[in-house]
Order: sequence, then C-alpha cells, then structure tokens
Amino acid sequence: ALALAATWVRAGRADVVLAGGTDLLCRFVVAGFNALRATAEVARPFDRERRGLVLGEGAAVVVVEDAGHAARRGAPVVGRFLGHGAAADAVHMTAPDREGRGAARAILAALADAGLPPAGVDLVSAHGTGTPYNDAMEAAALGRVFEARRVPVSGIKGAIGHTLGAAGAFEVVLCLQAMATGVVPPTVGLASIDPACAGLDLVQGAARAHRVDVALSTSSGFAGSNAAVVLGRA
Repeated sequence: ALALAATWVRAGRADVVLAGGTDLLCRFVVAGFNALRATAEVARPFDRERRGLVLGEGAAVVVVEDAGHAARRGAPVVGRFLGHGAAADAVHMTAPDREGRGAARAILAALADAGLPPAGVDLVSAHGTGTPYNDAMEAAALGRVFEARRVPVSGIKGAIGHTLGAAGAFEVVLCLQAMATGVVPPTVGLASIDPACAGLDLVQGAARAHRVDVALSTSSGFAGSNAAVVLGRA
C-alpha cells in the first residue's frame, strides 16, 4: 500500500495519499493458522524456543505526500519514503524459501530504488513472526544482503502480535518513531537467540539508543510474497 501510494505521488497522479492497513481477528483466520500449526501461546521472534506466531489486530495509516505540497500547507514531515521492492519465492503456498532468496531480492530492489547500498541502512524492522521457518529464512535473507555487517534488527510482533494486513503499516510507524526519537525498541519475547539467527544484531531485553537516518522494513506472506520499503529521516 505504501509503495503504491509513493508510486502515485512520484508520478504526479496524486499529491496526498492515505496508505496503511487494518485487520480484525475472526474465527476463520484463527482456524486456518491453527490448521497450519503455525500458532503459539507466546510469540518469540528469533528465539531458540519459538514455536509460532500470535495473531493480533489493529490498524495503522500514514500520510504519503509530495514534499512541495506538504511544505505549502505547513505540514510537519516525520520521514521520507526512499524506495520499495517486491519479489516472489515461487517455492511453496505457505512455506518460505529456506535460503531467503526472495526476501533478499525484495530488499535489494528497495535499496536500488532508494539509490543506497546496504551499508546505508541503520535499522531493520524485521517481519519476525516467531515461526521456526520464517525467522530462519529472514535471518538468511538479511545475511545475504548485509553479509558480515551487523545492523540493529528489531521486531514488533512479539509485542502486538501478527496483525496480518496491518503488520507492514505498523512497522512503518515503528521505523518513523525510531528515527524521530533515536530509540530502537527491543524485540519482545526474545530471550535466547537461535543459533540460526546468531548473525543478526538483534535488539533484545531493553531499548537501545541509536541514531537512525535510514530504516528498512521487511514483510513476507503466504505463497512466497516478499516486500521491503526504505525510509529516511525527515
């Protein structure tokens, strides 16, 4: 949604777009995730004891606006949209590519759109569902992109659950807040990092003071769909 809004503004098709997502818990969706054995009592993103996701609900919306239009109406700018990318695994209807190749391609496409190298990223807001396969896949994808460089990684789903259609929008809000405050929140539920994710600089236990000029947000979904957006400090 954010990428589509930015595309319209960049092309001059709109000056202002409201972009975000919302989702509500319902018996059908909960039953579907339970049938996949993808749920758990507690979400533990990137933890060695993680067993699955916890569903949440909510809504998050941001205003995507042409910079000149925002200046003319005196609107306070909280961040800049720099780039977006998407890629498909084409591997399985529900399981991700274990090597994280689709997610890595989406991230690299977003960085290319932003005109930035991986070294320009100060924070990764990870998809981090807390499922065994997703977190390992995402760790592999981030390893492909950043190689040996350790960039702070934080996930919000341990705190608010997986809000499905609203999850990406919540991550954008998280990134904007981190850039504005210089504080990166910890990954709630993460106590002992899984060895498969040990290459990541995961923020855990307590919030971390850290200047964020560029933030990367990643999202992955069923059928191997992957998306990434790059945001910049106002």
